[in-house]
Amino acid sequence: MRVMRVAFAVALGCGLAVAWAGPGALADSGPGGGGGRDGGGGVRDVQVRDDCDPATFNAQLGGGACVGNGDTTFAQFQARLNPTDFGDGHWKFNPDRSDIHRGEALHPFNRGGETHTFTPVAQFGAGCVAPLNQPLGLTDPPVADCSTVLTTTALAPGQSRTLTNLAPGVHRYQCMIHPWMRSTITVR
Repeated sequence: MRVMRVAFAVALGCGLAVAWAGPGALADSGPGGGGGRDGGGGVRDVQVRDDCDPATFNAQLGGGACVGNGDTTFAQFQARLNPTDFGDGHWKFNPDRSDIHRGEALHPFNRGGETHTFTPVAQFGAGCVAPLNQPLGLTDPPVADCSTVLTTTALAPGQSRTLTNLAPGVHRYQCMIHPWMRSTITVR
């Protein structure tokens, strides 16, 4: 249990500390932006959500781990880390599957209280926080380079990015902290 708290706190702390680092393939567009599918701006919004209860998450992981106003306690979150539930459904990318048109941008924005990543991956699988992988039955190595994802694909609470020039085909995105948070975007 202590190992899980420490590893999770380190991952979240690193995410908060480096979320404003170089954009890599993502361009920072600040909170909120993006036109959405109906906004006519050629931008598809992807909401990055969680439901962390600040009192219980910060008590377990350290102050600042959760800055949101969610209702899910840390104990409830832990109970859902199993192969059947496969993580807490309040932690998700919305939509988890979408089609966009060539030339349309993708705009992930973090509406939650924790740091997440929106990391492109070839296939879905294990994330960078072993204590979150293990109860889910994810035993393979992480599906992305953990030494870089927090500096290139992290989204702190309230932060957003815009991905442009996506090639036609299937694109998979996963939170490398919470590996059940996944989205498949097909560019037509």
